[in-house]
Amino acid sequence: MSFESPWFFLLFLLFPAIAYWRRRHRFSTPLLLPNAVQFSALESRGYGRVRRLLKGIFWLGMLVMVIALARPSQVILHRDHQHIGVDMVLLIDVSQSMNAEDFKPRNRLWVAKEKMQEFVKNRDSDRIGLVVFGGSAFTLSPLTFDHVFVNQRISELQLGQAGDGTAIGDAIAIGVHRLQRSPAKSRVMILLTDGENNVGQLDPMTAATLAASLGIKIYTIGVGRAGGAPFKVYDPTYGNIYARNPDGSPLLAQVDEGTLRAIAQHTGGAYFRAQDGDSLSKIYRTIDGLEKSKLRAPSYRDYVDWYALFLWAGFACVLAAFALGRWLQIRVI
Repeated sequence: MSFESPWFFLLFLLFPAIAYWRRRHRFSTPLLLPNAVQFSALESRGYGRVRRLLKGIFWLGMLVMVIALARPSQVILHRDHQHIGVDMVLLIDVSQSMNAEDFKPRNRLWVAKEKMQEFVKNRDSDRIGLVVFGGSAFTLSPLTFDHVFVNQRISELQLGQAGDGTAIGDAIAIGVHRLQRSPAKSRVMILLTDGENNVGQLDPMTAATLAASLGIKIYTIGVGRAGGAPFKVYDPTYGNIYARNPDGSPLLAQVDEGTLRAIAQHTGGAYFRAQDGDSLSKIYRTIDGLEKSKLRAPSYRDYVDWYALFLWAGFACVLAAFALGRWLQIRVI
């Protein structure tokens, strides 16, 4: 408890003076009762105790109102833990090659979605966006703190929804567009793909140079076992069949590690290779550790003003003392 105007406590010095003046005035005032016998009878019925009680209530009310004038307030110290998060865009390949079977019993996309959702859940202080790419690239979620929404969009990802091919450069360009106006000190992209850039309007290294010029780091993840793996595609005539080269040999989905490593190095990020679900989980944990949100704990003071409560409480005591005194015909002061 603190007081904004403590000098009002000087009014307490008037209380003894008022009491002394009233005492002298009381002895100089003629007795209002007819005789001492009636006065004694009134005392015997407890009027003396009632008078003292009413005076006590009156002076308590005066004391509380002086305290109100001193403006009592309670200081509450708040310590607000604020997270300074990272703005990041997740770029995920949804081309048909993500249907490769080397992540059995599920395909690459299913495992990538699962691990990405786990990663998003752990980044509660960050704004996260989502970009998907295949033959084209587009945004599925802008930067947002609504991670439930982001994970919902991730769960809805489907093979081939962005067309045939792998437009890595275009995906990076869209990620740059999402992050270029971000006020965050740390801006990051996480690019996950199992292929090589073979379509699109922008070369991956040109897009990476643009990202680097804006201070945006790109972590790249190549998924798939060494040597590649076959994958199924839908054929209108034969249904789901394995993709094949023009010569009839199986088409294997292979990662362009050289390009992915160059993108990461050029932007200050890092390249990772995931050959199964466990290694992909470790990669996301590693990135989570590299891009930790900072924590600051500013404090501020909040004041609860008790002026009105004390004022009304004191006024109520004084009013009650006078009202009861008048009803009982007892002089309070």
